[in-house]
Amino acid sequence: MKNKHIESIELYLLLCQVRVKYIPDLISGGVYSPSARTILIDENLNVKQKMFTLLHEAGHFIDYSTNPKSFTNASHNIARRKIEKSQKLSLAQKRAIIRNETKAWKYAKGLARQLKIPLGKNFEKDRKESLKTYRQLESED
Repeated sequence: MKNKHIESIELYLLLCQVRVKYIPDLISGGVYSPSARTILIDENLNVKQKMFTLLHEAGHFIDYSTNPKSFTNASHNIARRKIEKSQKLSLAQKRAIIRNETKAWKYAKGLARQLKIPLGKNFEKDRKESLKTYRQLESED
């Protein structure tokens, strides 16, 4: 089920020539692929989670569009695979992931403001929880 806010984010992305696909059981909830210009979203998320995830992944798109050389999507995806396999990440990889995720949330909030999407307290809570999981990486070694 979609709502008007999700539709407005999808329209923005369509105008930017970014495809959005909903697929079942996506482990990370959402992912942006710059090479495919595609955002994947877990179709099993509830409407609010889909909206926040779509905004966040759109934030990755905006980040990449703004400065493709600093985009760490490849490092981010490698890091996810390493985390899943319980492999160590370098400190540089950890810091790049945190920077990338922080910027994506910032751009997500700006996009919501631009599209006049009210976020409420849950957005800030989700943002903090998401960043908290990434910041925990820094202390692991």
